[in-house]
Amino acid sequence: MAKSIRVLHVDDDPDFLDLAGEFLRRTDDRLDVETATSADEGLECLAGTDVDCIVSDYDMPDRDGIEFLEAVRAEYPDLPFILFTGKGSEEVASEAISAGVTDYLRKESGADKYALLANRVVNAVERHAAEREVDWHQTVLGNMDEGVYVVDEDCVLQFVNYRAQELDGVSELDWTGQPLSYLAEIDLLSESEVGWMREGVDSLLAGESDEVRIELEPAVPAATETVELRLTPLDIPGEPDLVLGTTRDITDRKRDEQELRRYETLIEETTDIITVLDDDGTIKYQSPSGERILGYDSGEVAGTVAFEYIHPDDREAVRETFRTLVDSADDSIERLEFRLRHADGSWRWLEAEISTEVEALDGYAVTSRDITDRKRRERERERYAAIADHMADGAFIIDSDRCVEHANEPAMMRADTSLSDVTGTPVMALARAMSATDADADRFERALDSVFQRAGTDDDTETVELDLALPTGEMTGEYNMAPVRIDGEWKVVATVRDITDRKRREETLGTLHEVTQDFMDATDKQSVAEHAVRTASQVLDQRITGLWLYDGEADALQPVAISDRGTDLFEAPPTFERGEGLAWRAFERGEVGVYNDLSEEPDRYNPDTPIRREMVLPLGEYGVMAMGRTTEGKFEDLDQALARILANTVEAALARADREAELRTQHRELQRQNERLDEFASVISHDLRNPLQVLEGSLELAEQTGDSTHFERARQAIQRMDRLITDLLTLARDGEPTDVGPICLADVVEDCWQNVETDDASLAVETTRVVEGDQSRVKQLLENLIRNAVEHGGSDVTITIGDLGDHPGFFVEDDGQGIPEADREHVFEVGYSTSENGTGFGLSIVSDIAEGHGWTVRATDGSDGGARFEITGVDQTE
Repeated sequence: MAKSIRVLHVDDDPDFLDLAGEFLRRTDDRLDVETATSADEGLECLAGTDVDCIVSDYDMPDRDGIEFLEAVRAEYPDLPFILFTGKGSEEVASEAISAGVTDYLRKESGADKYALLANRVVNAVERHAAEREVDWHQTVLGNMDEGVYVVDEDCVLQFVNYRAQELDGVSELDWTGQPLSYLAEIDLLSESEVGWMREGVDSLLAGESDEVRIELEPAVPAATETVELRLTPLDIPGEPDLVLGTTRDITDRKRDEQELRRYETLIEETTDIITVLDDDGTIKYQSPSGERILGYDSGEVAGTVAFEYIHPDDREAVRETFRTLVDSADDSIERLEFRLRHADGSWRWLEAEISTEVEALDGYAVTSRDITDRKRRERERERYAAIADHMADGAFIIDSDRCVEHANEPAMMRADTSLSDVTGTPVMALARAMSATDADADRFERALDSVFQRAGTDDDTETVELDLALPTGEMTGEYNMAPVRIDGEWKVVATVRDITDRKRREETLGTLHEVTQDFMDATDKQSVAEHAVRTASQVLDQRITGLWLYDGEADALQPVAISDRGTDLFEAPPTFERGEGLAWRAFERGEVGVYNDLSEEPDRYNPDTPIRREMVLPLGEYGVMAMGRTTEGKFEDLDQALARILANTVEAALARADREAELRTQHRELQRQNERLDEFASVISHDLRNPLQVLEGSLELAEQTGDSTHFERARQAIQRMDRLITDLLTLARDGEPTDVGPICLADVVEDCWQNVETDDASLAVETTRVVEGDQSRVKQLLENLIRNAVEHGGSDVTITIGDLGDHPGFFVEDDGQGIPEADREHVFEVGYSTSENGTGFGLSIVSDIAEGHGWTVRATDGSDGGARFEITGVDQTE
C-alpha cells in the first residue's frame, strides 16, 4: 500500500470540512485528513501532529489564510501549503505568493474541485519529499545507542536524548529544564551519584579537567545494570558554559571483565573464542568467552555439531573447508569468515582460524573473533559511499595543498571526467575550467581560502553562488564549504548544488509579483487577457500563448488574445464549440491539462497542428489559457507551477474586471435613478402642487357660492393630476424592454390611433416594416408621439409614420408648426412643454423607451415644415 499523506484542512465551516474530507479520501485513499476550524486550532494541531500538507481557507475569523500561512512559514518554512478559498482576487494571490504559498486554488461548484485539490496536495507533497534533505544531525542523534545530555553551569538539563527504553511513560521533554537533583527525586539515581555528577560538571567548567567519567547504576530493569557517563565541555557560540554528557550501557562489559578475571589464568586474557572440534565437527570444548560473545554457555554447546550454528548460506562452504583440512596431511591453517547464530537469534560475523589436528587437544583448534562491528563499519562505509555517489549534489574533498583528494560520482558526471583524472589536480584549475567567468572562479578561491584560514573557529564555513559552464550545460551552483580534520590535517569538504531552477523560480516569481499591479490596473477582460498573454510570453518564456473566454450566448470559447509567436503560427485562432478539443475539456473539468506529446492525444482539436506539446489551464468560469511549444520535450515541474500561479492570478483579475464592470453599470444606473428621483421630486413639489391648489380653491368657491362652474375647473385639475400621475408611473417603469419579439409597425400604429384623442387629425401609415422590441413599450412611444403631434400641431393635423429608407429605423412627423431649432435639444427633458395642457413627460418617456431598446431618437424638421421624430438603430426582422 502507498504511503499515506496526512493533510491538515483548516476552514471555519465544519460542514464543509466534513464534506471536503470525505471527497478527498474517496478521491485518493492515501489522504488522511485532519481538520481545524480556525488558524489557531490549526497551529495547535500542527505542533502535536506530523503533517505532510496544509489546506487552508482564506476568509476566517481572528486570522485569515495569509496570516495563518505566515505563522506556519515562521516555524515550517518548507511545509506544503495550499490556499483553497472561495475569495479569489489578485490581492489574495499576490499576498499568498509573497508569503510563500505552495499553490493557490479557488473553490468552485461541483465535486471535481476536490479531485483537483487532491491532485494539488499529492503533487505538492511529492515535490516537497523530493526536495527535502536528510537532517543528518537529528538522524544520527535519533539512532545513537548512547544517551546524550547537555547540562548548564547551574546543573540544569538543557537537552535530553536518553536511551533508557525501559522508562515507560517518561518523555524526554519531562527531563528538559529539570535540575540534576530531579533524577534522584524520581529514584532513578542515588543522591551520591547525583553529587558525583555535580562535582564533575563543576570540575569541567572550572577548567580542572578535560573529561570526567562516572559509573552509575540507574534504577531500571536488570537488563541495564551499569551505565558509564562521560562528561566533556561543550562550546556553543552565543550560549553560556555547557557540559555534554554521553551515556553508554556497560553492563555487558562489566560482566565480561569479571568473567575474564575469573578465567584469565586459563585463556591468558584473550577475548577470542577458543573452540575444539573433533573430526566430524562436534564441539568438544568452548572457552567462556563464547558465552559473552555468542550467548551460549560452554556446557550447553558441548556435544553439539558446530555447523548447526552457522548461517545456512555460509554452512556448506565452512563444512567443505573443514573437511579439506581434516583430509589434508599437511600442517596448515585455514582462515574464513562466516555468520553464526547468537543465542538471542541474531547473527554475528566471526573471523576464524582453523588449524590441523592438535594432538594435545585431541581435536582441531578453532580461534574465532567477533567481527560484527567491523563488518557493520564496512557496510556503513559502502552505504556512505553509495549515498555519496547517489547524492544529487556534487561533493569534493580538498586537501591542505588545495588539491582534489576525492570527489563523488555526481561531481564527476557534471565535470564530464573521471576521478582518476582529477585526483591530485589543483582545485583552482578545475574551478577555472568549470566557472563561467574569471570573476566566479576568483570568488570560489576567496571562499576556499577563508575556510582554510578560519578552520576550527566558530565561523569557519562559507557559501557562495557561482555561474558554471559545464560540458553538460550552464547552471548556477551553490557551493557550501566546511573544514574537516582528517588524520590530523585540515581539509575542506565542498558540496555543489544545482540551484538553476531555484534562481529562475525566485526571479520569475519576483517578476510575477511585480506585474500583479498591472493586472490590478486592467479595467476590462480584454486588457486582462492581453496582459496575461504578454506576461506568459515575456516572463514565463511561453512564446506561444493564447487566451479564450467563454461566450454564454454562443456556448463556445472565443479567442481574445494571442502572443506574437502564436499569431505567426495561426492566422485565425479557432473558436472551440462545446465538447471540442482539449481546451473545452480543461474548461469543463476545471483541471490543468499537460500534454508532453500532443500527437498521442486523440481529442486534440487539429491533428495537423505544429504544436508538439501543450499546457491548457482553466480560468474558472471565464475560459482557458493555453501555452504550447513546437519542439519536442516536456514541461518541467517549474514551468507547470509558474503557469498555474499565473492562471490563478489571471482568473482573479478577470473576476475583478467583471466586478468593476458591474460596479460601473450599477453606478451609471444609480446616477440615472438619482437624476430621475430629482425630476420626480420636482414634479411632485411643483407640477402636482399647482392642480392640487386649483382643486382646493375651486371646491372652496363652489361651497361658498354654489356656482357649478367651479366644479368644472376642479374636474380639469383632477384630469391634469391624473395625466401627471400616469406619466410619472410610465417614467418609473424605465424604458427597459421585458418581452422582446417581432412587431408589425402598421398594426401597432392602428391600435395607438384608437387609444389617443385625435379630434379631426388624420393618419398616414407608409411602412410595412417588422421590428424587434417590447410591444407594450413601443405602443407607449408611438402614442406619446401621436398625442404630441395633436397637442402642438392642431386638431386637424396630418400625422405620417414611415420608414427611414435604407437606414434601420422609422419616423413620425406632422404638418403642424414644427419645433424651433433652439428648442429641439430640450424637448426630451423631463417637465419641458410648450403646451399649457401638456405634462412635460411625453417626449421624455419616448426618449427613455428608445434608449431602453438601444435606439436613438432625435427631433428635426418635417417634409411639410412640421415636427419630425426619427428613431434609428432599430433591429429589423425580414
